Amino acid sequence: IKEKFYNTWQPIKIAKDTFVTQFNNEFGNGWFTIKNEQVLEFFYSKGEQGFKNLLTNEVLQMENDKLVISSINKTTEYNYAVAFYPMTNREIKNKELIILNRGVK
Repeated sequence: IKEKFYNTWQPIKIAKDTFVTQFNNEFGNGWFTIKNEQVLEFFYSKGEQGFKNLLTNEVLQMENDKLVISSINKTTEYNYAVAFYPMTNREIKNKELIILNRGVK
């Protein structure tokens, strides 16, 4: 990724020496997982209808291409959930929440 981060959030500890960190920038948002200073996965929304793991080219296809990450939470050891909602106009109340459950080793 060549773009600068605008924001990063407090890393979420999902296991010993394993953390998930959310970020955003001018072109999108995403998250990355680090274990013992090694990046395990790096998902980014730029140019995708969903999120692409820049390390493996795995794509998590979504129905909406403008998703906001609401939160990332540990579920169990080495597992986490990412909560998304579609970006809407301010006049429209959002009625959709998407939960993605993932695990790393």
